[in-house]
Amino acid sequence: FHHLKFKNMFDSLLFKSMMSFSGWNLFGSFAYVVKGQGVNVLINTLFGTVVNAANGIAPQISSAIQTFAVNIVLAFQAQLTQSYAMGDYSRAKNLMFSMSKIAYALMCVIAVPIMVKMDYVLTLWLNSDIPAYTHSFANLTIIATMIGILNTPIPQMIHASGQMKKYQLATSVVICSILPISWLFLKLGYGATSVFVITIIIMVINQVVCLQVLHSIFRFSLTKYVKEVVVPCIIITIIPLFVVSSISNVIGYSSIWNFIVVTIVNLLAVGILFYLTLNSAEKQIIQSYIVKIKNKIC
Repeated sequence: FHHLKFKNMFDSLLFKSMMSFSGWNLFGSFAYVVKGQGVNVLINTLFGTVVNAANGIAPQISSAIQTFAVNIVLAFQAQLTQSYAMGDYSRAKNLMFSMSKIAYALMCVIAVPIMVKMDYVLTLWLNSDIPAYTHSFANLTIIATMIGILNTPIPQMIHASGQMKKYQLATSVVICSILPISWLFLKLGYGATSVFVITIIIMVINQVVCLQVLHSIFRFSLTKYVKEVVVPCIIITIIPLFVVSSISNVIGYSSIWNFIVVTIVNLLAVGILFYLTLNSAEKQIIQSYIVKIKNKIC
């Protein structure tokens, strides 16, 4: 475009807005770094090498599962931001609800069989050199990650609104509180496992706080959120976990075939329950995708 020319200029209002957005975003990211590395340093200082080794292994498992779930729902983010920017708040709300459920369901597909067969997974990965506490640390870390995955669309809504300060202040205070509370419990004589239990409790509190902050910026029904997101997520966790655990106990021995059977049963259970908990609009979307896939195959 030859008619376009560069011009040196400084828009103070634009610069201030951009620095505020990126600054508060950086502040929120720093809080998660403090939480993650602070807990590592705390466990490193108060416990021996065996506990530290277990603490190093557990996050790797949950991180791999979380990466799979989050990457799948990245396609929602652009649509969610676009809907909010255009003032289509009803669609933005529906996308937020659907994004939360899909991310959580995808997490359950992998997380549940791994939690049930954690001993086998660790043996397959580490042979016989499994540090003590690794099993409990890994399962508790996965539970905390599953709770956190529900929060995936909320920052996107906040980013779309541009009102970062209140959200980042609130969530940063809650997340950073994990460190002093964990230190207090460890000083009182509780074991290293208490740190992960505290993390799970704080992640639940953080989810509630994030929803309240978002509700003050973007009006939606919290009751409807609980009914359409939280309750279905509880259902697609508890029932498949019970079914898979029962089948694993019946089979008894641990092998690759046991793990494959458990994974397939969990996939079917989560898939069926997930579809049954969808509302009519979401079911129509799923059905349209199935028809498209069927037409392409035929």
